[in-house]
Amino acid sequence: MIFSNKSIQDILNNKKCQTRRLVKEGEELRDWDASSIGGKHQIFVVNSKNKYRVKWKVRNEYVIQNKRGGSTLGLCDCKKLFTETETRCHAGWKPIYLEFIHIKKEKLLNITEEDAKKEGYKSREEFINAFWKINKNNLKQVGAKTNPYVWVITFKRRS
Repeated sequence: MIFSNKSIQDILNNKKCQTRRLVKEGEELRDWDASSIGGKHQIFVVNSKNKYRVKWKVRNEYVIQNKRGGSTLGLCDCKKLFTETETRCHAGWKPIYLEFIHIKKEKLLNITEEDAKKEGYKSREEFINAFWKINKNNLKQVGAKTNPYVWVITFKRRS
């Protein structure tokens, strides 16, 4: 999962445990009966040519990247952040995993002050301004003055 450098630092400092991603056309959230493996899991799927594929799933773990197609980020024994390709020089490197705990769909502007803090921001207003800036290219598709739907993903860090 791709995060900005600020968000990565917030995750490492235990200041971020939630992320919001724009809902794209054809995406939907479904419940999947997984009683054979211990209960019901929410699954985020994408409808592509009438075929569904899993994009994100509760209880799965996902690695952190700082750019599309970038290397997996992790920590070495010295607690510094390095990419997977830099690990030859750093002992004890382990990738940083995020375990998804909950996924829901909501309107962007419905974020609460409490959730803005879970996003790593001091206030709701600060988060919304940052979200518009980070997603400016994607928001052109939905219009800058709208209140788009977002996926709210709550996670916990595993390393």
